[in-house]
Amino acid sequence: MFRVVRRWAGVWRSPDVHTLHRPVCLSVSPQSGLADEKLHVRVQGLSPNVPVTFRAVVVDEQGCLFDSCAHFESDRSGTVDLHRDASLGGDYTGMLPMGLLWSLSPSVMEKPYQRLERSSVYKSMVVEVLVHEGHSGPKALPGAVVAKTKFERLFAAPGVRRIRLRQGAVRGSLFLPPGEGSFPGVIDMFGDDGGLVEYRSSLLASRGFASLTLPYFAFEDLPPAMTEFHLEYFEEAATFLSRHPKKMSDDFSLGDALSGQGNTGSQQSQGQNLNNPWGGQNPGQQYPGGGFPGQQYPGFPGPAQGQQYPGFPGPAQGQQYPGFPGPAQGQQQPGFPGPAQGQQQPGFPGPAQGQQQPGFPGPAQGQQQPGFPAGGQQYPGFPSAGQQFPGFPGFPGPGQTYPGAPTPGQGTTDPKQTVPSAPTGPMRVPCELPLLSGLTPRMMVTVNGIPNGKRFSIDFKDGSDIAFHLNPRFDEKPNVVVRNSMIRGQWGREERQCPKFPFQRGQPFKIQILFEPDQYKVAVNNENLCQYQHRVKNFSNIKCVRIDGDLSITEATVTMV
Repeated sequence: MFRVVRRWAGVWRSPDVHTLHRPVCLSVSPQSGLADEKLHVRVQGLSPNVPVTFRAVVVDEQGCLFDSCAHFESDRSGTVDLHRDASLGGDYTGMLPMGLLWSLSPSVMEKPYQRLERSSVYKSMVVEVLVHEGHSGPKALPGAVVAKTKFERLFAAPGVRRIRLRQGAVRGSLFLPPGEGSFPGVIDMFGDDGGLVEYRSSLLASRGFASLTLPYFAFEDLPPAMTEFHLEYFEEAATFLSRHPKKMSDDFSLGDALSGQGNTGSQQSQGQNLNNPWGGQNPGQQYPGGGFPGQQYPGFPGPAQGQQYPGFPGPAQGQQYPGFPGPAQGQQQPGFPGPAQGQQQPGFPGPAQGQQQPGFPGPAQGQQQPGFPAGGQQYPGFPSAGQQFPGFPGFPGPGQTYPGAPTPGQGTTDPKQTVPSAPTGPMRVPCELPLLSGLTPRMMVTVNGIPNGKRFSIDFKDGSDIAFHLNPRFDEKPNVVVRNSMIRGQWGREERQCPKFPFQRGQPFKIQILFEPDQYKVAVNNENLCQYQHRVKNFSNIKCVRIDGDLSITEATVTMV
């Protein structure tokens, strides 16, 4: 075998980054994930204790090149793991697993001080990671490439819906999570750039929040510059979101979230309801993943009685804000004249007969708001009762042959287009529901179907492992619902105790599995059946729910409750 050598700086030496018989492998996981999801970047197969430079490269929607770099040294096994190893130089130093992403900046040949943003939240951002020989600075020519790979970052989870708003004076976009709701509400206003910046709201909706992107200048008919603001605009936006039917459950309002005071509604007092057989959330529990609605933020006290914000006194009698006098008779705001007869705001004409807002037509017969559906219907653009949420992966549309496939001859569904009709027949078995970001607290899997044989199963899968196996069995006497986990190919101890066996061959059932930080809760036909303590606790790696066995599936969904 010939010895490969090279000359650099007048010194002859053998290649020191990798050997000819040992391939270098660069891995990034997840290969496709939400933009706020943590990455695991690792390279293996290097020679021991050699310097390498990691580079990340992105081309934005305008064609501008962004890049970043970090210096590392392989360990004795020839591995560099960004979750474990600290950067020694480059665009950042220290053990920062996401450093290559947050340090991205315009390349040396690009115009400086540009911001890497996404204007289209339904298009992914492709990032390329390269590993170079030696240490090279941000503006220096890098060494030879020894490994490279690509991955994509998403800004909206499957099933997230966007509704463009022109509601009264309010402009913007409302993003709603998959499912029927209700959801916690957030208003997102983006700095002094102006315009409509949606990617934060789409990510919030991907995590279970109803998020309103609220521009306040340099958009449509809003003021062109950030010179003055009318506070009534923000008040109207907050009012709109607080009254949205998919924003909050009846027992927890946006006003409660702002004031730090919750109330207990009928669902909590009853303990069970059709959508959540386990009753309302525990008093003080916030959604999702901890926190407490009785508090404003962790570590901050709630307001005292009569106060609007912690540490600030409440308004005196007749005042609207502390320290400000109340309005004179007939005035809406202190110092401002009241509206003339028939007007809603000073200086603005009142609505014509039958209209709700000036210049807007009144509702048609049977409608509650102009352009909104009549009673019994859902929000415009949302499927009617019995339909699944549009765009959610794993659910075939009419004429499709496998979950998530487009109808032959057509492209993928644009989330802004009209909602497709619901599936018209049984879903394919086995059926797999993807969990893009793994399991998160208050996530619920609902399966409707009909058993028609010996047994069927619902498995929450972590790769080849099964974190939770739910297995109703008709072929054992007495009939039993088995729960178990399979870790590294080995089944654990079965759990079989249940108050009853709630299934019958040929009879429809509804199974609801609620994920909580300490356990799974299982309900069948709206009655609590059992709990199962976690044995596999790396929840972000549980990426799939598989339904298989002797059954027909009429509906399978993943929602946040």
